Amino acid sequence: MRLVRVLLTALVLIAAVRLVVLFSALVFGSLGVARHHVEATATVFAILAVALKFLRTSPAPSDPSPSPVSSVLAWLTFCVLAIALYWPSLWIGLLSDDYVLMKHASEMNFSAVTSTLFRPIPLMLWAAVLGAGGGPVTLHLLNVVLHGTNAYLGSVIFSAWIPGRQSALAGGVLLLSAPLAPEAVAWCSGIFDVSATTCILSAVLVATRYATVRPLLLMRFSLAGLCLAAVLSKETAAIAPLLIFLYAWSSGRLSRTLLIDLGIVMTVIAVYGGLRVAAHPESAVFTFTKYAVQRALFTAFGSLAVPYHDDLRTNAPWILIVGTVALVYLWTQFSIRRGPRRDLTLALTGFAWILIAVLPAWPILVVPGDLQASRFLYLAATGWSLALVVAASSGERGSRAVDRRTAVNTAMILIIVLISFTAVRVHLGPWVEAGQLRDHVLSAAANNQQMNSCASVRIVDLPDNVRGAYVFRNGVAEALLTSRGITVVGPEAKPSCHFRWTADHAFVPISN
Repeated sequence: MRLVRVLLTALVLIAAVRLVVLFSALVFGSLGVARHHVEATATVFAILAVALKFLRTSPAPSDPSPSPVSSVLAWLTFCVLAIALYWPSLWIGLLSDDYVLMKHASEMNFSAVTSTLFRPIPLMLWAAVLGAGGGPVTLHLLNVVLHGTNAYLGSVIFSAWIPGRQSALAGGVLLLSAPLAPEAVAWCSGIFDVSATTCILSAVLVATRYATVRPLLLMRFSLAGLCLAAVLSKETAAIAPLLIFLYAWSSGRLSRTLLIDLGIVMTVIAVYGGLRVAAHPESAVFTFTKYAVQRALFTAFGSLAVPYHDDLRTNAPWILIVGTVALVYLWTQFSIRRGPRRDLTLALTGFAWILIAVLPAWPILVVPGDLQASRFLYLAATGWSLALVVAASSGERGSRAVDRRTAVNTAMILIIVLISFTAVRVHLGPWVEAGQLRDHVLSAAANNQQMNSCASVRIVDLPDNVRGAYVFRNGVAEALLTSRGITVVGPEAKPSCHFRWTADHAFVPISN
């Protein structure tokens, strides 16, 4: 067995070095390295690392003593940090789908926005904000505060999984600074993902009390209500009971009462989903192929591991290299270090959380270099943060060598956090530019006398996005009608005038 461990250790180290070299070559476009070369090496590295960690674990339990971080001050701190990090996003304004949602919320219309999109809870939140006199800035602030709340809730949940208050707080900071979060947080329409995550994490925290106190009727209704609120915030939150089960099982808090309640909630969600599919069968038309599943796996784990926009890849490739080295180092030392078996279980729990969180989006999960659709990984970031802090804090404690390794691991986590904060600010850049381009479009429409004299208009070639940040993929009709009184019609209607948006930021009339 010792020989096997030595051989696996050598293979893990070789795979780690090869992974860093191939990834660096991919970033710099050298050595003919393609993405599939890196993915194949990463897969081999992960399998070898898990196998070695299994052989290096001992049945002795890790320190089970909880280190709660729950407090109003901690929550406020996370919210303030979120506002500081996402400050530029507060002034972006409405983009794309935001205009459609704003119309529904201002009219107190909480019905389905489209045939497949029935999410009344976020619309109710928007209606409350608008009714209180708030506007786009307040809606952005709502997203940011919810994001800070999610980071705080994540840290509280981690404290029941991971010994050590500092590790739990580090997990919360990793969530706060997740580079894939800007689409969900900086875009007002991301309220669906952010609020659904808030409901799910809150439900997980309610579930933790099942094992410590006799569940009261109010507690049980709260669990069910939060799960249903998550689904009514975004349909993909139907996996909430599975995540709660995963948390309760892995933290030793699974009880018979909780199992019963989760079964009831899953049944209700299944019936609700069945009715939705029966009413709109087109929403369930997905094809699960081997390639789709493989692509979803690589997209989920690859995007969380290397969560950087093409802007960073082009202008600061060293950030990607440093971040990847820190990441590979953490997973390598995790696999080599001896530690309690529970640490491996918790790391795998984090990976399982990721798989469950993205399960509803598997057939369509693709995150390109401009990070479009990265909001589908917003909830999955909780599992990634858990696995990362477990990898950094794992190991037998008490010796100087362990203390030195812990200090190095802490430095690696700090490097990842600093890089993540930098990446978030860079990733906000396209969203700020998208807001500026929207202003150009609306200003050009307001100054176009011919357009303003038309009873109805059709516009083509409007900007869809700015390097992944949506501009007018949707919502142009609502935007121009609300702000300029211009009626925009679709291709099915015959307009009075027809215009094209040009690269010169102007509307040019074209013949109908």
